Amino acid sequence: NTTANRVTATVSEMGLYTLGTRMPAGKLTWQVVSWSGAGGNTTVTLRGAGVRMNDGSPVPPDTLVHVAVPGVDPALVTFGSADASSLPGHQVIVAADGQFSVTVTLPGNLASLDILGFSDLGTAVGEAKVTRP
Repeated sequence: NTTANRVTATVSEMGLYTLGTRMPAGKLTWQVVSWSGAGGNTTVTLRGAGVRMNDGSPVPPDTLVHVAVPGVDPALVTFGSADASSLPGHQVIVAADGQFSVTVTLPGNLASLDILGFSDLGTAVGEAKVTRP
């Protein structure tokens, strides 16, 4: 009952029950779409996937995922996609299918890249070391 701010349930078995709100959840996975090294820089385009609601349903429009490159000074990282919010760091919007893409440019000719993504709200998170194909 949302007016009375009350939940009522018939319990037929004793147990531990949790009441919680719907939120983004899941383990984010990363796939390399493209990898190039030119002009002393490495540019990597990645596809992230796995963002769903904690009840298995699709995420709502405008769900944000923060993206970072751990261990690298943020001043050296350039993201090719427009930032999706005014929050610090870089955010991308997740599509209803739970996927998103991001392009990262770093100085140097890299053979691998650590990438981290986590949902703005909820518990969706994924960190991986991706390597040049």
